[in-house]
Amino acid sequence: MSLIVILIVITAAVGVLAHSNLTRSTRGDEWAGPAFASKQLLFSEREFRSERHGLVAKVDRGYLNDDVVELLELKTRGFHRVYRSDIIELSVQKLAIEDVAKRTVSETGFVLTESIRDRTRKLHTVNLLGEREILALRDRRLAILDGHTEPRSSAAKGLCGDCAYLQECDKRRTA
Repeated sequence: MSLIVILIVITAAVGVLAHSNLTRSTRGDEWAGPAFASKQLLFSEREFRSERHGLVAKVDRGYLNDDVVELLELKTRGFHRVYRSDIIELSVQKLAIEDVAKRTVSETGFVLTESIRDRTRKLHTVNLLGEREILALRDRRLAILDGHTEPRSSAAKGLCGDCAYLQECDKRRTA
């Protein structure tokens, strides 16, 4: 065989493999289960900055389903559990995507937990918070950081100990 024929065969093989990978990467992730297998992956690890709302969100996964974006948050945990912070995170993502990408985002989001113990996965469906609730949380955070509002301790054990603002809270409480 001539060198030209070999190069054509190699180029064709690389093209077929590249097309296969591209097609696979734009469809739902297999590891997310059958609920996402037929949906088109639209966003993966993408940041959205909403100037209008003053919010920044990093989206784990956003899938297109009948012109509506469905959000998936990935979490590795000791237990298959959804926390309020997961719902807040997905809700901020929704507002940021709607503002920046001008896309309709579902009122329902998904949290996929993977157990660190046995690597099992469980898909949780959650109802997202509305714009008013998210903006109220944003405003409260800003008021705390500006010193206009006193922070409250978390009702969940251990959260305050791991908080990035613990020293600031302690200073305010003792002042």
